[in-house]
Amino acid sequence: MIAMKIDKSRFFLDSSELLAKVDAAKRKNLSFSGAVLRRSAQESMRYRKKPAAAGQPPSAHKEGKGPLLRKRLFFAFEPATESVVVGPEALPGAKADAPELMERGGTVERSYYTTSRSGRKLKSAAAKAAFIRKVRAGTIRRERVKKSVTVAARPFMAPTLVRNQAKLQGVWADTVK
Repeated sequence: MIAMKIDKSRFFLDSSELLAKVDAAKRKNLSFSGAVLRRSAQESMRYRKKPAAAGQPPSAHKEGKGPLLRKRLFFAFEPATESVVVGPEALPGAKADAPELMERGGTVERSYYTTSRSGRKLKSAAAKAAFIRKVRAGTIRRERVKKSVTVAARPFMAPTLVRNQAKLQGVWADTVK
């Protein structure tokens, strides 16, 4: 009779070495998927000065206070749920629901101030300062106006996921060796 010693732990799926490889492959594949979706969503937003047509991804803008939506797309691996989150960062100075409103569309109530001289362009710094002094003094009346604004949907994340579905399915083939 021949005696053989077999390490049974090598054949079970719960071995720590195998689980470590699966976790590493999962993180790598989810990070790759997040990067692909982020890049594709960014590339769907064309640089132009005019707003995009309804139903098309929003326009990217270069001028203003810095990069807006296109440059503020990020992805992150979420270890608690073992998933990847891809989407926009909140825009500075905008309401928190602005990117979601772009994606889904809808109606939102916004407020702004109007004065009796709102339409005039103030060319010099001195003219602007004088205008502000008059508003504060009450000689120019300032009124808060609430307005309901309807925004047409300009989806950019959902079409990106649909467009890249086939590419992402192939990522998982032969990942753990």
